[in-house]
Amino acid sequence: MKPTNEQAFKTAIEHHLITACGYERGDREAFDRERGLFPKDVVSFIQKTQPGEWEYLANLQKGKAEEILLDDLCRALNSDYMGCLAVLRHGFKCFGKLFQMAYFSPASGMNPDTQNLYVANTLTITQQLRYSARHSNTLDVILAECGHAVQE
Repeated sequence: MKPTNEQAFKTAIEHHLITACGYERGDREAFDRERGLFPKDVVSFIQKTQPGEWEYLANLQKGKAEEILLDDLCRALNSDYMGCLAVLRHGFKCFGKLFQMAYFSPASGMNPDTQNLYVANTLTITQQLRYSARHSNTLDVILAECGHAVQE
């Protein structure tokens, strides 16, 4: 008989998403509680999918490029005008460049570049994530796309 407690349920969800849906296991220690995202995942996604825009920002800002990018992303995510869905759908601006946070499935397979960008999306599942610097409460399960957490 299989266990039917909450932990077994969360583990079953995680197992299914990883084995059948292409998710990766998230690193709860890499979560930035102040920003509410996984900074290394965001920067890695940008560098991999948008090398020209990243190079422009890195050349302009030198050692501050990551911090500036993450700060502008957080401003867009927290904005009444933008918000999470708008950032996922349309990206956000940083020093005049548009940075995308997700790529959607192309209508056809005729353009391999758009297919490669879609495949570059990273989906993660993380259990028992401490989400605040003010207390040690945890969220049971977090689903994230290229580093931005969505509470489930």
